[in-house]
Amino acid sequence: MSLIDTVKKFAPLIAETIANPALGAVDAVKMVAESFDADPANQAELASKIEADPQAEYKLKYLDLKLAQENDAAQIQKAQISDTEDAREKLIERKKLGMFDPELVLIICNYLGLFLTLGGIFYLLIIEKSVESAIWAIFGSVITMFCKDLATINTSIFGKN
Repeated sequence: MSLIDTVKKFAPLIAETIANPALGAVDAVKMVAESFDADPANQAELASKIEADPQAEYKLKYLDLKLAQENDAAQIQKAQISDTEDAREKLIERKKLGMFDPELVLIICNYLGLFLTLGGIFYLLIIEKSVESAIWAIFGSVITMFCKDLATINTSIFGKN
């Protein structure tokens, strides 16, 4: 029995990967060979070791799940890279048209609202002295967040750090 037929009984994803070299058959054969202490170059020996091993079903199902997880992680990474590239292309198009980055507009609006709120709170400080330490703590955290976002704002407006 061939290696693909032997593996296909318990691990269809690995068998498909071995059958289709474009999917990374070398890595799949190597992974199966390491699990069964066999030489990946000698597929006939590997198939006979799989058939002789009473734990073969569990080992192959585990490897099949592991390969599926690796494939899922690779697809997620490809999607993230694609999303980042799309976002960069849209940002470049907006800059060519002279439009601001929407993230920049949101940051500015958020901080404008925060500073107006803090202005109102400081006005209350003049009237009510009991909340003074809490207000200074809030003001300090807002200023810290604003300073961290200055690099983002600078990059969005001027295109450099």
